Amino acid sequence: MPADKRVAPLTIMTVQDLENLEKSIGHFSLADLLASYTRECPDRMRSLHNFIAFSEFGKMIEPSDFLFDASIEAHDVLIREFFPKEKLAT
Repeated sequence: MPADKRVAPLTIMTVQDLENLEKSIGHFSLADLLASYTRECPDRMRSLHNFIAFSEFGKMIEPSDFLFDASIEAHDVLIREFFPKEKLAT
């Protein structure tokens, strides 16, 4: 391996991390995010998720449209379950 290259410890990205990045990647590049993570957390003792949350990247994360829509759907189901419409007398 060339002397100026190194192999970093494994970085785990959860599906949630990827979904959060999906809409936000227009504000920064994935390469910049991972380079910053490598510089600040070379031993990978802090998760990528926590690094993003407490770094300048956290301010640029936009909510995922998919997750937003899914949460609205779940909310609507709960409303229907907890507050069913009264049946009309026939």
